[in-house]
Amino acid sequence: KIFYITGRKNRFIKIFGIRFNLDLIEKEFSKMGTKVASLQFSDKLYLFSNTLKLKMPYPINNLPKKNYEIIKLKKFPINSRGKILYNKLIKMIKN
Repeated sequence: KIFYITGRKNRFIKIFGIRFNLDLIEKEFSKMGTKVASLQFSDKLYLFSNTLKLKMPYPINNLPKKNYEIIKLKKFPINSRGKILYNKLIKMIKN
């Protein structure tokens, strides 16, 4: 069998010994009807959403709470093509 890893290289992270595909995390939340943007900063997973009450899909539900944080957004920063501007989300964490 041949396996292909899809997605961008910088969209894979490893926290608490568990490897995460950030694009897959966002797709899993989307399947549940919730828009989420995810990224890593300083060994922590950040989930940006319009709600603070998220039902966590596997494997996030196995992470200790100290290893991830949910940040509520009124509106996602997007470009003219509708893509999320992750650099603006990182600036929100740094401030």
